[in-house]
Amino acid sequence: MEVELLESHLFRYANGWWNSVVPDSSQQAIKYLEFGAFRGMNLVSVGQSFAAHPDSRIYAVDTWTDDEEGQYNTNYLNALLAKYNLTDKVTVLGGELDAILNTMDDESLDIIYIDHINLTKMATYCELAARKVKRGGFVIFDDTHEPTLCEAIDAVYNDPVHNMSIVLNKNEQRFYQRAQ
Repeated sequence: MEVELLESHLFRYANGWWNSVVPDSSQQAIKYLEFGAFRGMNLVSVGQSFAAHPDSRIYAVDTWTDDEEGQYNTNYLNALLAKYNLTDKVTVLGGELDAILNTMDDESLDIIYIDHINLTKMATYCELAARKVKRGGFVIFDDTHEPTLCEAIDAVYNDPVHNMSIVLNKNEQRFYQRAQ
């Protein structure tokens, strides 16, 4: 299935709205995981800024389906990664976040970005993300204009055992940082 990339595909740039919180990591390799990668618009932005170091690794995770729409989205993502020379840096994984995170080592990721609302699994996602992110690393949630999502996140991260502190709540995004 062939896809046509839209000229306006990068509608939000991570380096424009994360700079006030996430330090510049372009001079060092990072590991970044994005759940809800969809067609890869945000992923490309991260790959060109925070994960620009040649040794950085990016994990694109989504619950793509095998139907026509799911195949189109997967093909679009792959075409976008190829266009921006990110194919070798990005590992594309299909599945639920908890299953993917359970295959990764604790404290192995610098940034985890969650752009997917699954309230029935949000507590599990939060707990796993707190374990998998490195000390000093970030867990970022999108779509925090949804009060039930914020309540689900707060129910986990307000517990001091997770060592997570909110460092920014702005523009429907919440940034949490794990204590050093």
